[in-house]
Amino acid sequence: MSRSGMGPGGGDVETLAVAASLGDSEALAELYRLHADRVWRLAFYRLGEHAASDDVASEVWMRVVRGIGSYRPSGAGFPAWLYRITTRQIADHWRAVGRRRERLTADMIALADAVPGDGPDDIARRTEEARELADAVNRLPDTQREVVTLRFFVGLTVPECAVVLGKSEGAVKQLQLRGVRALRVAMPSPERDVTAPRTVTPVAQASGSGLPGPEGVRT
Repeated sequence: MSRSGMGPGGGDVETLAVAASLGDSEALAELYRLHADRVWRLAFYRLGEHAASDDVASEVWMRVVRGIGSYRPSGAGFPAWLYRITTRQIADHWRAVGRRRERLTADMIALADAVPGDGPDDIARRTEEARELADAVNRLPDTQREVVTLRFFVGLTVPECAVVLGKSEGAVKQLQLRGVRALRVAMPSPERDVTAPRTVTPVAQASGSGLPGPEGVRT
C-alpha cells in the first residue's frame, strides 16, 4: 500500500475505510497510520501552533472514530471525507480564537527536514535554507502559496488539495504550475527542487533551475 494511503483509484484506502466502518479496528488503525501525519501538517499550516495543531488533530480523529460507522464510499472517497472533517475542525478553532494564520514557516519545513545524525553545521544550514524557502513561498499569490504548501509540505495529493480548497483538480494543477514556475525564478539554485519525491526533504526540494513541472510529480 502506498504512503499516501491510496492505491490505483484509491482502492486500498477505500477497502480499509469500508472495513473500519464495519467495526474492523485494525483497518481504522491503518487509516490513522496512513493519514495522521498529513492531518497534523494541515492543521499546523493553517494554525501555526504546535499545541493547537495537536488539539485539532486529536479532535479530528475522535470524530473519525465516532463517525466511521456511518461512512459510505462516494465521490473522492475516504480522504475527502477525512479532510472535510479536518477543515471543519480548523474552522471551529479559528472561530474560537478569532484569528487566522496561513503562512509557511521555517519551523514547518524543518519538521519534515530533520535528518538523523545531523550535526550543528547541518542544522544551521538547513535552518537558513528553510527560512529562504519559506520567504519565497510566502511571496507567492495566496492561492498559489496554498497549493504549493499543501502539495509539497503538507503532502496532500491533487484530489485532496481540491477537497481542502474547494477547487477543481484542474484548477489545483494550474495553480501548482504557476507557483512552481515562480519559485524556479525566485530560487534559481540547481540543487533545490520543491517538487521532488517526498523521500527528499523539503529544504532539499526547494525550487531550482532543474525543477520539473507538475506533470512530473505525484497527483
